[in-house]
Amino acid sequence: PAPATATPVALVQQPLPNCSVLFFHHLEKTAGTTLRSVLQRHAQLGLFDFVSFVNRYNKVQFQMVTHRVDEALRTPGGLSGLRLAVEIHIGGGGYEQFLKYTLPDLLLLRSKLRAAGCRCNLVTLLRHPLLQHLSWHRHFVNERVPLCFWNSPHDCQSRMSMALACHGGPSVRPLTRDHRTAVQAMWDAFDLVGMTEHFDSFLVLLADLAGLQRPFYRIQLGTAETTAAREATRRWSARTCASLTADPPQALLEYIRKRMAATAKAAAGFRARKGKGDSRGPAGMMDCAGYGPCELPAGSTTQYSWFERDQCDAVTAEAVLSRLCGRIASDEPLYLTARERFEQRRRAAGASLPQRVELLRAEGAALEERAMRQQAERPSDLAAAAGARLKRAYRMSSGGGVPWVVDEHASWYKPHERARYSCVNCSGDVVPEKDLVGCWPLWPQFGPDELEFRCVRRWTSDPGEQAPHKYMQGRAPLPCWRTCWTPLKSPGAERCTAACPSAESAEPAVEWRARWDAELHSFKERDGTARDVERATGFIRRLPNSDFFWSVY
Repeated sequence: PAPATATPVALVQQPLPNCSVLFFHHLEKTAGTTLRSVLQRHAQLGLFDFVSFVNRYNKVQFQMVTHRVDEALRTPGGLSGLRLAVEIHIGGGGYEQFLKYTLPDLLLLRSKLRAAGCRCNLVTLLRHPLLQHLSWHRHFVNERVPLCFWNSPHDCQSRMSMALACHGGPSVRPLTRDHRTAVQAMWDAFDLVGMTEHFDSFLVLLADLAGLQRPFYRIQLGTAETTAAREATRRWSARTCASLTADPPQALLEYIRKRMAATAKAAAGFRARKGKGDSRGPAGMMDCAGYGPCELPAGSTTQYSWFERDQCDAVTAEAVLSRLCGRIASDEPLYLTARERFEQRRRAAGASLPQRVELLRAEGAALEERAMRQQAERPSDLAAAAGARLKRAYRMSSGGGVPWVVDEHASWYKPHERARYSCVNCSGDVVPEKDLVGCWPLWPQFGPDELEFRCVRRWTSDPGEQAPHKYMQGRAPLPCWRTCWTPLKSPGAERCTAACPSAESAEPAVEWRARWDAELHSFKERDGTARDVERATGFIRRLPNSDFFWSVY
């Protein structure tokens, strides 16, 4: 008999679902920007609607999303064709807003959607705390306080997950046991907590959960050296800090030394040119007050200090490793618990998972090639193919503030990387609360522009307007959006998400919220997961009023 032929393994193993809602809780420096690009590609191709950069605080923009989905639940046929990905990002202060207010709303919304036969998943990514802290330093601190002197904020990853701030290092206190218990309860309630160190496996598992059809991203196939470095990181990142400081892996020490050298050079340049940045201290001095404390030979200080290269050069990578390990007392056990659970899911996925990961990487390499070919094309040709017109002063405004204006012909702008040709009314405002107007924010991370659809998002009112009085004292409904895609390459009708209610029939925001809160109260009493979260967050005082619901900032 002829030998049996193995069934080919496919990267995507299911059709596009009729209804799927995905909430991605994006913590800084965990590869969340790459996942954003995956979700945005689904929006470019008309597969999912995408709302990016919703604040972690349960404020008006999160209310808009919650209300929009709740409205679909209450409308006959409203869930048909509902595919929505929401990125929850930014927002950090002195109150655990995400745990106390945002998470319960998400749990209720998930319960209602699933009861109605719609997929709904809550997902996040965690990164080994040492790598996350080092990356956070590179992005936010760098020359302000070089790595040789920097003492990182306590448990930055866990703080962000609750909507607590990591900035203002000297004032950042260690998290309590109650905090750790509450964050663990949150991750217990999530459907998928992925690992940055196994990002590609996470994407494959996410595709199965949410029904993603293009779960890949631009990737350059690694050399033997980069592949070996990635594997070394995966090995040591499974170890505890006690183990790492007792027997430091050379790969980790070399990485720390590399970052130390780069930040020392940046700090020396900052001093030489009398840099200022956002520091409130004297020009050119290390900002130990805002990004400290600084660990200097004379001791720990939160005073502005001069960078001294010889003192910095005397600090070893081992000393920096030990210092960083002293600031992740909650981050580390939470990460290691999540990692073990993720490893269990990888094992349960079976032998096909590594094969699907290789397919994902091949697709990512092909996507990178397409992006590079598009980069060589003339912007005028791309604009003509999309029926778009680049402007010398492209203008978009939201919230009544200073409008975002950009020269789209400038060499630095790269409209193809922003998928600008495919978007009618997108903006790239540096204030994320102003970026919800269009189908996606115009940031240079979305290339290639697929040029399959022209996407437009229309609103019943401005989602960036700071006007809480309109909701609290008037009868204003929440802003409602409708996203539409028009085919570019072949004739076809415009396809849109569900229509918004008319102005006459739209429910006032405060009335909707009162009804939702009554439902939420009942849900917390009967749902086991909601009860667990409520119990774990009992130490967090409730805010004296709920006015924050109606603010943008």
